[in-house]
Amino acid sequence: MEKARTLLLEGRTVSEVSDSLGFEYPQSFTRMFKKEFGKAPSKVGNR
Repeated sequence: MEKARTLLLEGRTVSEVSDSLGFEYPQSFTRMFKKEFGKAPSKVGNR
């Protein structure tokens, strides 16, 4: 999940990150990310 966070901070989209990490569905990635970090991946980098 740290790799995912790094990719999101680099400007990758949620779909790109979930695909690159081998998730079949972006929703599955979003659920796991939110469980790990307490916020949706789409909120990473947003202030």
